[in-house]
Amino acid sequence: MTEEKPAERTSLAGFVLVAALILTALTAAAYRNTLNAPFVFDDRVNVLDNPSILSLHPLWDAFWAPPGKGTAGRPLINFTYALNYAVGRLSPPVWHATNIAVHIIAVLALFGILLRAFSGPRLSPRTGRHALFLAFACSALWAVHPLLTESVSYVTQRAESIMGAFYLLCLLFAVRSFSSRGLGSLLFQLLSVLCFILGVGSKEVIVTAPLLAYLYDVILNGQGPFRTLRRKPLLYAGFLVGMILLFLLVRRGGSASSDPLDLAMPWYQYALLQPSVILHYLRLSLWPDRLCFDYLGLPLTVTASDIVAAVLVFAAVATGAVLCIKRKPAGYLFAWFFLILAPTSSIMPLKCLAYEHRMYLSLIALIVGLVVGAHLLLARFSGNPKARKAASAVLVISFLAVLAALFFRTVSRNDTYSSAIRLWSDTLEKLPANHRAHINLAQAYSAAGDLTQCVAHYQAALAMKPDYAKAHYNLANTLERMGRNDEAEKHYRLAISLAPALVEARVNYAALLIKEQRTKEAEGVLQEVFLIEPGYAPAHYNLANLLAERGEWEAAARHYEQVLYKLPGLSTARINLGACYARTGRYDEAIMLLMPVAQQSDAPYPALRAMAQSLEAKNDRAGAAIWFRRAAAKAPSPATALALLGRSLYSQQNAKAAREQVARALELEPQNEEAREAKRLMGATAMKE
Repeated sequence: MTEEKPAERTSLAGFVLVAALILTALTAAAYRNTLNAPFVFDDRVNVLDNPSILSLHPLWDAFWAPPGKGTAGRPLINFTYALNYAVGRLSPPVWHATNIAVHIIAVLALFGILLRAFSGPRLSPRTGRHALFLAFACSALWAVHPLLTESVSYVTQRAESIMGAFYLLCLLFAVRSFSSRGLGSLLFQLLSVLCFILGVGSKEVIVTAPLLAYLYDVILNGQGPFRTLRRKPLLYAGFLVGMILLFLLVRRGGSASSDPLDLAMPWYQYALLQPSVILHYLRLSLWPDRLCFDYLGLPLTVTASDIVAAVLVFAAVATGAVLCIKRKPAGYLFAWFFLILAPTSSIMPLKCLAYEHRMYLSLIALIVGLVVGAHLLLARFSGNPKARKAASAVLVISFLAVLAALFFRTVSRNDTYSSAIRLWSDTLEKLPANHRAHINLAQAYSAAGDLTQCVAHYQAALAMKPDYAKAHYNLANTLERMGRNDEAEKHYRLAISLAPALVEARVNYAALLIKEQRTKEAEGVLQEVFLIEPGYAPAHYNLANLLAERGEWEAAARHYEQVLYKLPGLSTARINLGACYARTGRYDEAIMLLMPVAQQSDAPYPALRAMAQSLEAKNDRAGAAIWFRRAAAKAPSPATALALLGRSLYSQQNAKAAREQVARALELEPQNEEAREAKRLMGATAMKE
């Protein structure tokens, strides 16, 4: 190969920069219409209900999500959520802009890898003259391919795209280290290891990156299988450290990766079903017409077509292995495709048979194979300059046509993410047997206020999965909102019988019973909750309210205390507990508990009334007068307001005016409890005088 002159290198650098800017603009344009897309599906668990992202102080805590969150065991992803929350709270554009930026970084890293590969020792004789165009074409087609929309447009799946970005950066720096010497090589090795470790903190699929880096040096650089290990020991030692960290993160647990078995099927059944899934991925790669957000509901029975698919895929794996052993460049594409899919689409059963985000990186192999294959095919039939020019024109025009088609299909697909109703309706259109789609669509209709459609989709989900306790529970909640209490009670009972530990169903069922004045039954249901989860705050709160309404102040106080032990910031429980203390003569405790709340301008009536009563009992007449007057301003009825004004005047020793106010209150509402209590108090005091 002839050495490039400085002027040629400068010119090439300029073209590379222009290509990178075009890739950036193209990617941003394809995903611009996702900026205002709402949070959907697992975004609720991972973002909206994730307390670990609410603060960056202490910084270390922002990396670690609670067990059960999708970011548990993926600290870097959780930290990006915390950063987004710190910048824009729950404003969707901030979150989606981050996803788009991550995808742009991944596209540029891929561009760098391909530019190096097409200019490298094994491929340059066939691709070197067109290396820039081929690298640009492959990167652009990958950047806007609709199959990637789930990884970019869905906030939660930034785990895939961030891992993918670090995966590609890890390979890019490893490739640079292979062609560098001295300090430069050392720097690139360290950067590659750093990106690998950051990928480890993002998602477990990064585990295959060291092997692809190794195969690149062996196949595309022509190094010996053992020599590549000897010449870059720091790189592979760093990869080993990253693998140990990955093992520790998975052992730490909490994420889907640490407890993946959820389909109740043996590994061999999952392995026989995955080839059909892989062929489906390949079809979507070539013709992305029926993209589906959620594939729950795929048949789990192995059929003859699955066996045929398994034979085809296993034959492809074997072919790739042979090509790798012979160090053929095509073998590297086979290795790329199957190794990246291996953690999710081989023998380890995961929670769903298929997800399109699993193709985020594997799609690259297919695109590169098709683009380079088309280039080589046209080159074979272009022996003279005129034919070569025609072949180049055909290649460029074909590329632009395919790029435009993919771009507009991606924009169209991104519109599906504009609302939860649209996304889940589309999912049901593609996979009608998906009961989870019905449930999520029901929740979307509920949020939109369309309870009729909400009920219809819950019922459709239960027709498919009648033993789904949470669906019965959610349906019961909706029916209760519609006033259909008898039906709601039926579904609450079904939810409880199917899932006895579903304490929220018992609590809401008790609330329904209280609403229907069946307080004894409600108390029994709430007591059952304490046998399952003794400290469950909502049950204590509801029972405390029930006891307070019956005038059982001491018993109510004990339950409010339990609530505040679990939820110290719950102001209503604090106010109600203060009122209970005031009713039971614990005035000092009541004042201490209520003062921070009562002094606020928006203090609620119960807090003001309890403060007044406590000060009155402690013979602080001036203080009691002030607080009774403030309570009167927020009283629930005119009669109650008059009675409280009367008590305020009475505290100021204006007995005549006080009795007049109470008399007016009783005229308005003879059974008003506040007025009757004020009359009793004033009568008792008069007799003492």
